[in-house]
Amino acid sequence: MVGRWIGDSSTTRCARFRDAGSPHNPDTPIYLGLRDIFLAFGVVDASRPVLAAQLSRGGSVALWPGGASEAGYGGPNRADLVLRQRRGFLELALEHGASLVPVYTFGDEAWFRSVPPSLCPRLAALFQRATGILFPSALPSPASWHGGVTVVGAPLRVKRRGPGGYGAAEVDELQQQYVAALQALYRKHRLAHGQRGDPEDVTIVG
Repeated sequence: MVGRWIGDSSTTRCARFRDAGSPHNPDTPIYLGLRDIFLAFGVVDASRPVLAAQLSRGGSVALWPGGASEAGYGGPNRADLVLRQRRGFLELALEHGASLVPVYTFGDEAWFRSVPPSLCPRLAALFQRATGILFPSALPSPASWHGGVTVVGAPLRVKRRGPGGYGAAEVDELQQQYVAALQALYRKHRLAHGQRGDPEDVTIVG
């Protein structure tokens, strides 16, 4: 698979950042060894204290807010995002004055067809809590495999408020701005980089 990155603005530039992975129980058998592999490739724990320390040092982090839950909505011609209840990264941005950069990848949602864990929801939920993986999450869809195109929008500047210097209203406002920027980015590039049949806009499903 061949992928491309496309900057949406001249103000968007490459920067050194850390990829953040969700923390899970390190004593779980399936987790043993995976943590060390991820850390060896520069991934950092996505727990709040670790991310706060990274931002305090002037670093940047790449986050996938939807995580494993969003994987359950994958499939061709779908653009479903889990963002409504994801507020921690917004709070960190307000505390540290970290810019939020909207990013969207066209094509990756078609690589797999989601398999809802409806047959055994309790087992699926337990597996996800222990490993961070939605199981069963998806079945390969080889007919739809092709190179993805990642588009990067202009940074959304955030004023530093410091710990406790913001309330729910400020978080709500920033969330609305971020979702609007992400939707605008999708609409701008959908015709050029999306697939036939893709929806006109992204849908916030959770």
